[in-house]
Amino acid sequence: MTKRFGDMPKNINPFLGYYNIPADDVIACVQSDWDLDFNYIDGYLFFTKDYLYMLIINKTADKVNPDDSEQSTLQRYDISEIKSSSIFPQVVGGLFLIEVNEVEKPVAAFSNSFLKLFYKMDTLFKKRLNKEEITEQDFIETDIKEVCPKCGMYYPEEGRQVCPKCLNKRSLFFRTLSYFKPYYKYFIGISACILINAGMNVGIPYLSGRVLYDQVLNAKAGQAQIPLLAGRIPVAALLIIVLVLLFVRVSQQVFGIIQGRLVAGFVPKAVYSIKTEIYQAMQRLSLNFFSQRQTGGLLTRIQNDSTEVMNFFIDGLPYFLVNILILIGATAVMLIMNWKLTIFAVAFIPLLFFSSYLMLPRLFHLYGKRHRSVRNMNSTIQDNIVGARVVKAFGQEKAETGRFSKVSTRVRDAEIDIVNYDNRFYGTYTSVETISSLLVWGVGSWFVLQQVDNLTYGTLITFVGYVAMLNGPLDFMSYVFRWWSQSLNCSQRIFEVIDAIPDVKEISNPIRREKLMGNIEMRNVTFSYTPNKKVLDQVNLNIKAGELFGIVGQSGAGKTTIINLISRFYDPKEGEIFIDGIPLKSLAIEDLRKNIAIVSQETYIFQGTIAQNIAYARPESTSKEIMTAAIIANAHDFICKMPHGYDTVVGSGAKSLSGGEKQRISIARAILVNPQILILDEATSSVDTQTEQKIQDSLNFLTVGRTTISIAHRLSTLKNADHLIVLENGKVAEEGTHLELVKQKGVFYKLIQLQSKALAMRGVGE
Repeated sequence: MTKRFGDMPKNINPFLGYYNIPADDVIACVQSDWDLDFNYIDGYLFFTKDYLYMLIINKTADKVNPDDSEQSTLQRYDISEIKSSSIFPQVVGGLFLIEVNEVEKPVAAFSNSFLKLFYKMDTLFKKRLNKEEITEQDFIETDIKEVCPKCGMYYPEEGRQVCPKCLNKRSLFFRTLSYFKPYYKYFIGISACILINAGMNVGIPYLSGRVLYDQVLNAKAGQAQIPLLAGRIPVAALLIIVLVLLFVRVSQQVFGIIQGRLVAGFVPKAVYSIKTEIYQAMQRLSLNFFSQRQTGGLLTRIQNDSTEVMNFFIDGLPYFLVNILILIGATAVMLIMNWKLTIFAVAFIPLLFFSSYLMLPRLFHLYGKRHRSVRNMNSTIQDNIVGARVVKAFGQEKAETGRFSKVSTRVRDAEIDIVNYDNRFYGTYTSVETISSLLVWGVGSWFVLQQVDNLTYGTLITFVGYVAMLNGPLDFMSYVFRWWSQSLNCSQRIFEVIDAIPDVKEISNPIRREKLMGNIEMRNVTFSYTPNKKVLDQVNLNIKAGELFGIVGQSGAGKTTIINLISRFYDPKEGEIFIDGIPLKSLAIEDLRKNIAIVSQETYIFQGTIAQNIAYARPESTSKEIMTAAIIANAHDFICKMPHGYDTVVGSGAKSLSGGEKQRISIARAILVNPQILILDEATSSVDTQTEQKIQDSLNFLTVGRTTISIAHRLSTLKNADHLIVLENGKVAEEGTHLELVKQKGVFYKLIQLQSKALAMRGVGE
């Protein structure tokens, strides 16, 4: 898709006016999501003919006064003093740097989501520094990140046009509500129980106020207006009222128990359905989705967010409706009793709800900010736990404590912001409740003394009881608005996963091949993980079925990337890949994965028994098949020495395995699949020389009759390869057999010489 890059978002025009920057002077603008301390911000980097600017907005433009200097900060740099600009990539995201007075200075920071945009921005700014002409063509970019047409913000999720600022909360709410459609009978039952209890509550103040005082305690027995009490002595009438109140309270307890049973009957099912859909959505997504996100954040979406959403719709929404009905019912009763006094009791409630409505957007933003800070903290904790060995090996305990303290401080600050803003809700509602009660007491007492509308003391007590009844719903409303904001924040994050579009998509009618022959061809394949940094550049290769094909090259040359593309974990940016003459994008992904097995240098052992780990891709395998695969992988001996043999539990939190043992289980896992295409990505990198030789002997037997692609850290193991390619800087520098490449005395020969010297220094021979 072709779009225009660099347009100034409309929402920052008021701020440009505040700083006297004509919007027409802005040449290009790019959004930033981090400040230099890597806190989440709403920032904009832009430049004019003479200056480079970095604007940080503390609040959204349509909700604040741009003339308030506390709402934004602006840094300005004279372009005549800037010598150069550059992008400094980091592990996550990067920095936009400028050189002033021979010193590099960071101006803006950004996450991976904005990396491509900043590279484009750097290209345009360099043209301005070099006084080159910037044409309209320079702003045209293919597949550039899309922006929201309403506010101008870039969409945070590529392929999903959802803007957090302009998100329709109503549609989000009803979409979440649709999850409860299968359980509507439970929902109706719960609501009915709550409504019955609420109706009983509405009658209690009338019984304990007007009836008790005016018709029992302050009246003769024969003057009672209620038929049930007429003609009865005050003691008998009092007993009847007590029994009625007792019946009401017992009934409320019974309906409360029924409600609890109904909730317990469907809540686990609803939570299960939401969590299952999120997890299934993750399984559909490409590898790129997981590489760009923190594990802690994804776990939060599955575990915490779904539960938060469920809590609101089960405990919050029904009670919200009931409390609204209580407000309406209590107000109606008070109007019947005395409409003048009712005005003093409820006059401020509409204003209260309107102010809450105005405060909601800011509250929604604060809950989102807290989630991001908690997500970063969880990821920091996970990094420290998983990397505990590295932390202790390098004595970085204090540094890690400091790093945690930094992210924990952000969580604390986010919590404080929410609490401070919550206090506005609580303070506003409490003030209205107090003022209403005082007005009813003061005005009502004056009405009783002056006999206005013949108001009696019992009626006043009843009125006060109903005003006190209003306090409960109002207190709930002060909380439910915050609860609603938090729930919709969680819903938004859930749907970001569910609606995410995988980078690798299967066509509507893919070609099915139960068994592939194994001919592989790459034509002019170019690929990059990040913009402007090609990992593969116009790579061509042809692998024949049944061939042992070797790939060598220095670290970062693109060896593993070729494996990722053939396995279709990613799709190439340019060029095409064919298997058996079929375009890889046209082949059914399920059939492709059935015909490929990978033994990677990065092994993973799942929680479970050793037998289950070996049979991961073929759970139906027999014990004999599992054992045979382990024998071929030279894993049988060490497995038999373990406490429970093949039934020994390994993986996270269980018995640990050495790197070589994990590698051999991984090889056995691949052997059991019996694939047509076998990929060995430095498969013996974690084993000693003696074990490596045994595994190589087994692999030599295994590779017969199937296409094998091998990446080896020890080049001598590829002597028997039918064909070799040497990668250098993402391109095929040399290709041929092992002997042919040695004779050429080129890149491959130099790699062998360097490796031989390194092994000789370690006392290891080839």
